[in-house]
Amino acid sequence: MTIRETLVNGPLGFGTAPLGNMFRDIPDDEADATVEAAWEAGTRFFDTAPFYGAGLAEIRLGKNLSRRQRDDYVLSTKVGRIILDEVITGPQEFGDKGTLFQYGRKNKVIFDYSADGTKRSIEGSLKRLGVDRLDFVWIHDIAQDFYGDEWLAMFEAARTGAMKALDKLRDEGVIKGWGLGVNKVEPVEIMLGLSEVRPSGTLLAGRYTLLDHDYALQRLMPKAQEKGCPNCRWRTVQFRHPCRRSAFRIFGGTARNCDKGRENQRRRQRDTMSPSNPPPFSFAWRTQLPPR
Repeated sequence: MTIRETLVNGPLGFGTAPLGNMFRDIPDDEADATVEAAWEAGTRFFDTAPFYGAGLAEIRLGKNLSRRQRDDYVLSTKVGRIILDEVITGPQEFGDKGTLFQYGRKNKVIFDYSADGTKRSIEGSLKRLGVDRLDFVWIHDIAQDFYGDEWLAMFEAARTGAMKALDKLRDEGVIKGWGLGVNKVEPVEIMLGLSEVRPSGTLLAGRYTLLDHDYALQRLMPKAQEKGCPNCRWRTVQFRHPCRRSAFRIFGGTARNCDKGRENQRRRQRDTMSPSNPPPFSFAWRTQLPPR
């Protein structure tokens, strides 16, 4: 069974990084209302991570999903970082991302891509989410933006630890699949070249946009296609935050193969970017509404 076949209500998912107080202190009721609005809009795939606010996003998401039947949604989280009971003072720095979760919980966050660390991370996530199982698990941020020149060493630790552990958990039926959750193309390219493990897919954030798509289009998509990756698709969605006066709109097209993607790239160069004339590649268009 492919990842797409497991999605119970289409390919649109909800990423929960902001629920971890990313960049600002978000009230609990606002976080809950946001998840509620996503559910009411039909979203049934939710992705989270221990890293998001030192477990805060998992706790908030789990609280809302506790009102649902577990078989009615698909849930994924990430491994590679462990949340300790130890509380620290001051913000923690995370590579190029700086202190993006300085308003999250104050628990100390450590990285651990070993097999034992992976199992420990999953146990912690299950507890914070309040569920008895996960559908997908992504290995988080083994890339340049978090580890600089040490990222290849982190990837190797994950290759010999987390990847093999998740392969086994998938084969045993504990999870449905696993892969990487990264912001860079290079780790995914390396993963696709491995023969000793069999990833199910990947989460790649922000590398197929108007401003940044060359590596994904010219290198990663052909390699994924060669490996038998299903057709890549993009969707159009408008989502209005229920508690803040702002609207978010994402426009997209469909790329059935790499040739179609290159055709879309040429079209993008001709078209004028505007809400009424969206370009063929995915991008986020944000409109701030006036205050109440």
